[in-house]
Amino acid sequence: MLVRLIKKEGDLFRGSVNLNSTEIGSNLGKTVPYQNLFQNLPVPAVVLNLRNEFVICNDEFEHFTKFRLNEIIGRDLMEILIPAEALEPAKFLFGKLLLGEKVRDRQLIKLNDGSMVEVEINGTPILQKEEQVGLLVLITRLLPYENQFLNDFEKLKRLTEISQLIGAIGHELRNPLCIIKNSAYLVERQLFRGEGAAGRKYLTIIRREAEMGNKIIANLLHFVRKREPQRQWIDPIRPIKEVLIRYPLPDNIVLDLNSNSQGTKIFADPDHLEIVFLNLITNAVTAMTNGGKLTIELKTDANRLVYHITDTGCGIAKEDLNNIFQPFFTTRRNGIGLGLAITKQLVEANQGKISVVSEKGVGTSFAIEFSNLQSYE
Repeated sequence: MLVRLIKKEGDLFRGSVNLNSTEIGSNLGKTVPYQNLFQNLPVPAVVLNLRNEFVICNDEFEHFTKFRLNEIIGRDLMEILIPAEALEPAKFLFGKLLLGEKVRDRQLIKLNDGSMVEVEINGTPILQKEEQVGLLVLITRLLPYENQFLNDFEKLKRLTEISQLIGAIGHELRNPLCIIKNSAYLVERQLFRGEGAAGRKYLTIIRREAEMGNKIIANLLHFVRKREPQRQWIDPIRPIKEVLIRYPLPDNIVLDLNSNSQGTKIFADPDHLEIVFLNLITNAVTAMTNGGKLTIELKTDANRLVYHITDTGCGIAKEDLNNIFQPFFTTRRNGIGLGLAITKQLVEANQGKISVVSEKGVGTSFAIEFSNLQSYE
């Protein structure tokens, strides 16, 4: 059999050789010259018996796979070298060898350090007096591992996402910060003139826009360093009230808050839920540009608690509903598109479920369900 080794940057093997592997295999172990030739092959080589068990390997095989002969002798090649995801192709390849066919094909193998590489395998039956007694397998080329391409692609995708994120941060943070700056200036003027009521109005705007900036930062921090939930038993109305204290609703938004959750606790991270409800409430307010009604309901039964956050805003187009929880998907001109993606992640991290129904021009309703409840007096 002619083995051609293609010299490329990154190849692990040393050169090219012409050899008749059947002849070598049939005499291997009987004469020192053939043993020396086998050991000095410039490619990883191994002899198997008809049960695919290791009989002998050369130094190049040990160097490449990082397995020592005494670790693998008598053991099944499928168990040692073949990862689970590549087992079926390997069984087919070595099945042909056992039927007396020569094979040349690509195969994914697992090295002793746990890494995986894709190689070209050349195999031939070992004959003795026309009877097959074993298999000679050579690893003749190291191939580009396609999963590495996928890993590189994921890194590139991540870098693209980060660049999009950085570009959007400036737009998204600039708006609340400019409003805070202008409102602070107006407060200063109104207080100087003794117009306290007008000053209080602008202070409310400052608080609301500062909380918008806080929301953006909280979403960004969760995106870059996801924190595991610190779950505890909490009053389910607590995170809603905390958000409404920090984020005063505009005067043209009517709030309807009602709950039948008295005497019930849920097992969740309160900080995570505050981010969830801040995202949903600020989105609802943004959707009601001309004012409207925000309804927040907490409903419990014996086995579950469901939050409903409903607005009378512009609604979400039907074709967009399947995408709203995807990172960086947004229909707002200067939006980042992280809020709902992070909301879904946080709800699910706390063992909850989130769903949405919406009608364009009518409004949107999000439902968040938790089933891990505790009753108390």
